[in-house]
Amino acid sequence: MRVDEGVRAAAEYPAAPVVITGNANWMREQVGDRIQPESRILMERDALNTWGDAEKTRAILDRFGSKKVLLVTNWFHARRALATFRKVQPGRTFAMRFSPKPKAMQEWDQGQEKRERMAAVFYLFRYGIWAF
Repeated sequence: MRVDEGVRAAAEYPAAPVVITGNANWMREQVGDRIQPESRILMERDALNTWGDAEKTRAILDRFGSKKVLLVTNWFHARRALATFRKVQPGRTFAMRFSPKPKAMQEWDQGQEKRERMAAVFYLFRYGIWAF
């Protein structure tokens, strides 16, 4: 699960701020008190999609002078998220960490994988982002 990956990454980089976006309220609930101090957790609640996540986190990252950013997401979303953030914020270096693809995919995972492929095609035509 991406929340667990994010918590592990936060533990590896204890001085770094943690920006939660993309279903942020639910994600924050799942994190609970596993990231300390809680003051390092910043929320971006307004974005409606990955493009919006990338646009709206720019100001937050600028505030901290962040030049290198580790993105954490689901396995099916990793390529499009990384490509989108790199296009929207070209002055930063982005790396990626994601929850692993399950060996036995449940119906939800299969549906998300199909949805992500459609979203990648949309992003190619709408934003010129190659995420295949």
